[in-house]
Amino acid sequence: MLEQILYFQKHILAEINGPLTLGLDDVDKVFKYPYIVEDFLGMLRVWHDRGQQEAHWQTLQLIIVHSQEYTPSNINRSPFNVGLPIKLADLTLAQVQDLSQRHGLTWNTKLSHRPSTHHFRQTPANCAHRRRALL
Repeated sequence: MLEQILYFQKHILAEINGPLTLGLDDVDKVFKYPYIVEDFLGMLRVWHDRGQQEAHWQTLQLIIVHSQEYTPSNINRSPFNVGLPIKLADLTLAQVQDLSQRHGLTWNTKLSHRPSTHHFRQTPANCAHRRRALL
C-alpha cells in the first residue's frame, strides 16, 4: 500500500497546481474482493488522514459513494467514519419525470408501481438502455 500512496503523491499530487476531486462510486462493491478490501479502504483512509496534516494532500478531496448496507471494516482503517457524511433521499416520481424530460428520455410509469422500485435507478437504467448520458 505504501507504494501506491507514494506514487499518488509523487506523480499526481505533485504535478497538479490546484485542487483535485476524486469521486469513487459504488465503493461498497469492493467488499466482494476480501483480498484487497482492507488495503484499498486503508489507502483511502491514509489519503484522508494525510490531508489533515500535509499541505500537498490538502488539495485532494475524496467523494466516496457507497451503499448504506456495507460490511464494516477495521474502524481505524476505514474511510467511512471520517469526513462529512451526506445521506441522499430517493428521488420522488416528480423529480424522476423532470429529469427524464430534461434529457429527452421516456419515463415508463409502469415501472414506478413495482414493489421495491427505486425511481432514481430507473432513469439511469433507461439511459443505459438508450445509450444516452443522463448528465
